[in-house]
Amino acid sequence: MQYLLVKFREDRDVVVDGHILGVTNRVIELEEGLHTISLAEPYDFMPDKYEIPVINSTVVNPVEVEFN
Repeated sequence: MQYLLVKFREDRDVVVDGHILGVTNRVIELEEGLHTISLAEPYDFMPDKYEIPVINSTVVNPVEVEFN
């Protein structure tokens, strides 16, 4: 398993590869690999998505992305 932390100014559902997998500002567990990361509506954030490899992470050192 790998770990991802998506930062945003408020709690919002996190969409990974088209599926809601968690909530912003909390560590999400997912499979290793290349993933498309976005947030659920409303679409008031930038960038609209990230395409990133999620590898070599731990629960205390997750891969991090931030939406503004």
